Amino acid sequence: MPVTPSYPGVYVEEVPSQARSIGGVSTSLTAFVGAALRGPTNSPTIVSSYGEFERAFGGLWASSPMTYAVQQYFQNGGSQAMIVRVAGDGSASAASAAQTVTQGVRFTHADKTLSAVIAAPSAGTYDITFTADGEPLSAIAVADDNSTLASLLSTVDGGKVTMTGTAGSSAALPAGTYNEGSNSIGVDSVAGTETVTLTAVSSGAWGNQLRFSVDVATGASSVSDGFNLTVEEVDGNGNVVRSEVHRNLTLHTTRNIVTVLAEASSLVHATISGTVAAGERMPVVSDVTLTSGADGTYSDDELLGSEGGHTGIYALAKADIFNMLCLPPAQFDTPVSAATWAAALTFCENNRAFAIVDGDPSWSAGNAAAKYSTLGLNSKNGAMYWPWVRVADPLDEGRLADFAPCGVVAGAIARNDASRGVWKAPAGLEVTLRPARDLTETLTDAEQGAINPSGLNVLRSLPGAGRVVWGSRTLVGSDRLASEWKYVPVRRLALMIEEALYRGTQWVVFEPNDEPLWSQIRLSIGAYMHGLFRQGAFQGTSASQAYFVKCDSETTTQADIDAGVVNILVGFAPLKPAEFVILRIQQIAPGA
Repeated sequence: MPVTPSYPGVYVEEVPSQARSIGGVSTSLTAFVGAALRGPTNSPTIVSSYGEFERAFGGLWASSPMTYAVQQYFQNGGSQAMIVRVAGDGSASAASAAQTVTQGVRFTHADKTLSAVIAAPSAGTYDITFTADGEPLSAIAVADDNSTLASLLSTVDGGKVTMTGTAGSSAALPAGTYNEGSNSIGVDSVAGTETVTLTAVSSGAWGNQLRFSVDVATGASSVSDGFNLTVEEVDGNGNVVRSEVHRNLTLHTTRNIVTVLAEASSLVHATISGTVAAGERMPVVSDVTLTSGADGTYSDDELLGSEGGHTGIYALAKADIFNMLCLPPAQFDTPVSAATWAAALTFCENNRAFAIVDGDPSWSAGNAAAKYSTLGLNSKNGAMYWPWVRVADPLDEGRLADFAPCGVVAGAIARNDASRGVWKAPAGLEVTLRPARDLTETLTDAEQGAINPSGLNVLRSLPGAGRVVWGSRTLVGSDRLASEWKYVPVRRLALMIEEALYRGTQWVVFEPNDEPLWSQIRLSIGAYMHGLFRQGAFQGTSASQAYFVKCDSETTTQADIDAGVVNILVGFAPLKPAEFVILRIQQIAPGA
């Protein structure tokens, strides 16, 4: 803030810098949409390793191509993935049968009422002190000869009664009138009509492998309404693979089972029907199994989802950012339809993302170009790769199986981004498909020569290199279209710059729209673009040849200022891949 001089001396004033740095953005955060064994549905979740994916979504599933694509992505060099698990048609969450809460008793002492549950936390004898509205009751005398009551209570001083029982035993005092000094104490039975239901945290048949137990060994010196809940997930052989223990839960406000499980459990949630009375608790049970969980069936409808409901691919609208989209087929032998891809590509264009599109496994070298051209997927924000890859299936004793290439290609692109930069074409001898043992179609140079002009990117098996990406054209990369976005690295570099400048210029909003602001904009964006130039992202030997940033009275007129608009023009000279290398060789005469 400005300094107000009041005495002779030196004053220090901090002046804000005119430079506002623009940070880089991710280029290879890849979104996968599809079926998984478990996990939240239609909720974008970032995982940073395949191990994290296993913990959150259950790992490989023989019915889900998406799970294999995620594994292949990380095997091939991917560092972060965003998972959108979709719910199958007819899927359901496993749930327990409703557990009726333990019956309680109500004591009436004049105008004071106390509710309590008579339940032993473990085998043994316990002293229980009853109070009414915070005041201790004095000695309780049994007024009638009731054998049930006599087996539970004995007369002692200080309001203490003694109960002997086995672990988890409970009993309601018979209705009747008993004496406390000169006062009578009424005892009513209070039926526990409320129920508690435990439900798996996400839909799927995986929830049928859950079981739970309840005990009341809370460690308290006296009986209370607390209880412990143990939840276990077992495998097909009954072995426990995951376990949770939640101690000292109640059905009331303190450590309420619904709240605690919602915050702390990765296996189950709880619901309570009705209003629980004081003193009631969960019944003591052992190994109660959840049932009725179902996976449902999957098709393109589930992958596409609903834009209004933010399901399927449209769930990604809730994510802050994603750079690439993989849409593995819903079924192993049925590729994603062109109509679904058309909607996904439009979504990518609206979100500055790039789609990795799978070719059809039924194509051959002779008809691939013609089949590709009939799809009509003319989008600058996507590229198609073909043929499919053959990878060892861990769930089938390592036998080779055919998989859509999006997972291995996305991982190879992420690896290329990290080592060379987004401006380097993600193709060539360096861009190997690590998990791939083979391809479903082996092409020759001549066969690829017939396919390449269409814009379809081919995967090749090359001697000494193995399986590699051998094409880098977008879906508008056909020679006939002559698009300025013909090449994948050019388009992805533009998307990166757009995203970085979009995020890095938010501070401009509501600033005074005049030359001081424009100069700050030129300084900030110019510094960012110059950083890319120094990394080799642009053509040109000088900055003036490589890029420009224009924001002044020419781009922003008085009419724009009056309308609240500031116009910024940024240009760059992209590097384009050396797709064709021509060697000219001639003989020379010795001594010539």
